[in-house]
Amino acid sequence: MLYNDYESLIERFAIMTESATASYMDALNYCVNNTTKELADQLTEEVTNQIKDVINNCKAVYNQFQSKGKDTNQLLHDWKQNTPCDVYAQILQALNVCEPATNEGPKHADFETLAKYIDAGFQLFPCIPRETDKGVKYLPITLNGKIALYDTDEQKQAKERHGITDKMVLQELCNQTRTITDEYGRTHAIELFRIFPIDNRYIVIDIDTHEGHANGLVQWNNYIKQHNLSGYYKHLQQFPCYVESANGGLHLYFKLPYGIPNKIKNIATSVEVSTKDHGETAGGSYRKGTKNNYYVLHGNFENAPILPLFIYQDMQPEPPKPATVYTKRPLQAGSKKWNTTTNGIIDKARQKHGNDQPHDFAYWICKYFNMANNEGAKFSKVEIENAVFPLPELAQHDRIDTQGVIDSFSFK
Repeated sequence: MLYNDYESLIERFAIMTESATASYMDALNYCVNNTTKELADQLTEEVTNQIKDVINNCKAVYNQFQSKGKDTNQLLHDWKQNTPCDVYAQILQALNVCEPATNEGPKHADFETLAKYIDAGFQLFPCIPRETDKGVKYLPITLNGKIALYDTDEQKQAKERHGITDKMVLQELCNQTRTITDEYGRTHAIELFRIFPIDNRYIVIDIDTHEGHANGLVQWNNYIKQHNLSGYYKHLQQFPCYVESANGGLHLYFKLPYGIPNKIKNIATSVEVSTKDHGETAGGSYRKGTKNNYYVLHGNFENAPILPLFIYQDMQPEPPKPATVYTKRPLQAGSKKWNTTTNGIIDKARQKHGNDQPHDFAYWICKYFNMANNEGAKFSKVEIENAVFPLPELAQHDRIDTQGVIDSFSFK
């Protein structure tokens, strides 16, 4: 098969290099032999730069682990599980080390990494595994043993989450010298922690690379090309603050200086955006049976870039469609003639009361609908609701308040 566009070519290369047993060079040779010379040169240059970036990043992380006395053998083992074999061999050569023996000892969450979240003002929520029809899910559990985000009903009503902010408690949980007994009397050692980024005015973009799903790295690459982005948006190993997930995905951290939307949509099927109620796994967490085992934090939270405005706009749902245009209704004999179509009523409200607050704007629309009905029109409550709710002036207004205005006129 001949690949005539770069997006298809790079997607084929990404698919061929998903496995740790894959070879970057074998995949590159296949792609080069099945495309044009121009695209082959472009791919060769990008792959060469990627390998250099990976090796440089691995050297920096390895040296950091050494300086802090961390388990470098486990680090190399994790890289082997998630890195194409020929790239892994180059990493070992660049570090001038031999492949370590397999270490199957007990695994704990990494206190030093998780403590950085507390230092940055985050709350950490310990989670326990549960088997479901869709595999293992991690559920938050409070220190009091309740499988939930809240200790009390009052906290739940106010939506005030209370996670761990005490480093001593965190260290005890990470070292597993402290366990949590749930409401059923079962004891749990904690290996995984979650955060809620929006609580701290951050947005996390989760780029997934799960088998059987669309490749989020390819989708992200296409997205940034549409917006002509380069630099660390393209070379994600250089991103100022991100977490490499246990399954090989990436969590990109952005500061959120804008208002928090009521609803958030994903950028693409495998490029997900954190929401008010969607927690993200914190770096330093351990997840058994995955490619990497650990969630690895790269960079510092204070260096996270500000979320670009176009991403902020793209992650918000599309505005509602305009209201359906209804035909003019007949008037009673002798009544004053005025435009009693749906559009006419809304235009009349805009002309006279367009500068009012959304509540007042909704009131005058309903008042004019009521006047039209009194003059012989027969607008139903459902028709009026269908006309009012999609209006752009009311799209961000409290739906319950708008409904209350409609209900106050006792439409049938």
